[in-house]
Amino acid sequence: MEPKTPPYESRTQSQNSTPPPSSAAARLWRPAAQRNLRNQWSYLNSLRQDWRSTASAARSHATAIVNSYLSQKYMDGMEFGVLTDMPNIRKKACSKLFKQQELYRGKLLSSYRDMVAIVTRMVSTCKSMRCYLKGTSNSPLAQFSFSLEDDNDSGECGGIPVFAFYSVASFGMCAFVTSVII
Repeated sequence: MEPKTPPYESRTQSQNSTPPPSSAAARLWRPAAQRNLRNQWSYLNSLRQDWRSTASAARSHATAIVNSYLSQKYMDGMEFGVLTDMPNIRKKACSKLFKQQELYRGKLLSSYRDMVAIVTRMVSTCKSMRCYLKGTSNSPLAQFSFSLEDDNDSGECGGIPVFAFYSVASFGMCAFVTSVII
């Protein structure tokens, strides 16, 4: 079972109760956190591009469904020219348009499922931007994990900036907002 990370609101409150880390721990934590943030943002960007292409495909499938439906609906008013002499031409054309609607309906549903999966991965990526201390804090060897092991560890190293000015919580909130906008 995967450990749950607290929501953003409770994280900022818990950060105040977390004792500030030693300077050695902060020095070791920062590169691991920076590497994790870079990787997560890169993955989030690739997911955003996947979502864009899937959404574009879904729009084209939806357009095809509507066009096929409208063609079927207004079949009686269409002129077939020399094809009018063919027996059951309108019936066959309507049948073909109906099959086309079914095909594109399935493709649209598949695109929708893909979009939901991508957004789910985006939210998961936003939650995995934190870098937690692995093992005991008394250990001379510092190891870091991306999953919560200690309830007192907020994954932010006491809220210190990861890069110039922003803490992990700031990056996590920005990533979450980015995924919600999509």
